[in-house]
Amino acid sequence: ISYFITNFSLDSLKIIDIILILLIISYFIRSLNGLISFTNTFHMTCTGATRIEDVLILEKSENNEIEKISDFKEIRLNDITLVYGERHILSNMSLEIKKGSHTLITGDAGSGKSSLMNFLMGFYREFEGEVLVDNKVVSPKSLRRLISYAPDNSNFLKDSVLENIRLGDDRINLDDAAEACRISLFDRDLDFEVYENGENLNSDLKQKLSIARSIAHKRKIYVFDNSFSSINSDDKKIIIKNILNLLDNKTAIFIDNDTKSYPQIDNVIELNGGEINGL
Repeated sequence: ISYFITNFSLDSLKIIDIILILLIISYFIRSLNGLISFTNTFHMTCTGATRIEDVLILEKSENNEIEKISDFKEIRLNDITLVYGERHILSNMSLEIKKGSHTLITGDAGSGKSSLMNFLMGFYREFEGEVLVDNKVVSPKSLRRLISYAPDNSNFLKDSVLENIRLGDDRINLDDAAEACRISLFDRDLDFEVYENGENLNSDLKQKLSIARSIAHKRKIYVFDNSFSSINSDDKKIIIKNILNLLDNKTAIFIDNDTKSYPQIDNVIELNGGEINGL
C-alpha cells in the first residue's frame, strides 16, 4: 500500500492500478463493517449478560424466599390483599384450608377465584397480609411445590399421551398414567401422539388429559380451576366422583359455579368482588 501511494500518478494510472485501488477500498470497507458488527455484537452481549445476571439474582432471591414444606395440617391466609393498578382483586381475605379437606370456590367472573389460586401458586410478589402453614409464616411460593394444578386451558407437547402426562417426570410409570386417564375418562392410548397444543384433540379431551396430568403428578394439594367447563355434565359428575374418591385423604380445591356437581364437597366458599361473600 505504501509503495502504491508513493508511486501514484494520475497520468500513469492503468487498469491494474484501478483494480488495486478497488481492492484496497474493499479491504477497508470490510474491516470497517467488521468493526461496526463487532461493536454491535459486543454491546448486545453486554446487555444480554446484564439481563441474565438480573434474572439469576432474582431467581436466587426467590429461592431464598422458598421454604421446603413436605406436609401440613392447616394453611391459613390472614387478611390477604392484592392490588392491580387501582383495583383490589382480593380484599382482606382470610381463609383456612385443612389437610384432607375438599373445597369448592364459586363466584361470578371477576370475583377473584383465579386470582386466589394464582396467589396460592406464588404468582404474586406484592401483597398485604400473611400466609401461615401450621402457624408458621411462609412465602406463597413455598406452597407451589405442594400443588398440582389443572387449569381450564392447558398446553400440550407434540408427543405421546404418556409424555404429555409425565412432563419429564419419569417417576410417573405406565400404571400411574393409565390410572389417571381412567379417573379422568380420557379414552386415548398412552402411545397416542398428541399434536402441538393438542390440535388433534377436541376441548373435551384436552381438559380430560389436563386432569389426568394433574392427578398423575402426586402432590399434597390438587387445584382444579374451571377444569370441567368443556366436559359434558354426565362425564363431569363421574370424573368429580372419581377424583373425590381418589383424593379421600388429600386436599382438593375446585373452582366452579356448578354447585350441583359436588354433592360430597366439604366446604363451599362464595367470592364476590375479591371478598368472601359466604361460607
